[in-house]
Amino acid sequence: MHEAIEAVLCQHAGISPAAVDRFDKAYEARRKPGDLSGPGDDPRAPYHHQHQVATSIEKRLTKQLDVDWAAYDREASSK
Repeated sequence: MHEAIEAVLCQHAGISPAAVDRFDKAYEARRKPGDLSGPGDDPRAPYHHQHQVATSIEKRLTKQLDVDWAAYDREASSK
């Protein structure tokens, strides 16, 4: 759900998949060992706002489905 929401919001804002990919690749290239942050959490990401909105909706959805957010986030982040 997160990725679908983020993609629709990016499209609406005129943020191309290529711009997202460029940022993500550069972010991964500079990632320091042990850094578990996601590129969309970086305020410099061209899709930072869209990522934050998608995360907020994702958290609401997990609550409605009685899913523990912390456990879900750990599992999703390990992929």
